Amino acid sequence: GYMCTLRPDRRLLPGTPDENSEFRRISHFALSEVEAYLWLADQSSRLQQSYPWPEGTYAQAMKLVERNILALFAEVDEQSFATCGRFTMADIYLWHIFAWASGRGIALPDGVARYGERLARRSTMPDMLRLA
Repeated sequence: GYMCTLRPDRRLLPGTPDENSEFRRISHFALSEVEAYLWLADQSSRLQQSYPWPEGTYAQAMKLVERNILALFAEVDEQSFATCGRFTMADIYLWHIFAWASGRGIALPDGVARYGERLARRSTMPDMLRLA
């Protein structure tokens, strides 16, 4: 929401019911089927002193990330943007997920790397969202 208020002219959220449906489908899948397990992996490894999880939690969480992230890879493989046919908050969110997964050792396929290159070429892509 906050980023959208900074530049309302950029239309970072969907504008039609069909766009909204697609935007929510991708965003909710990323949240519930990938980010949730990335967070669980972090809790059961680097944050284990604060979040005691049973042994094997990290391995199982990463197995689910590896399986579920394939659907997100397919969403951006050859498309310019994740949804709505234009740059939206979904692109910012998916790139965050890809960066997090990459930091956890998940290899990003060439299609995702090309997607990131397309995003980085956009003048509206905040520097903080670029992968080094």
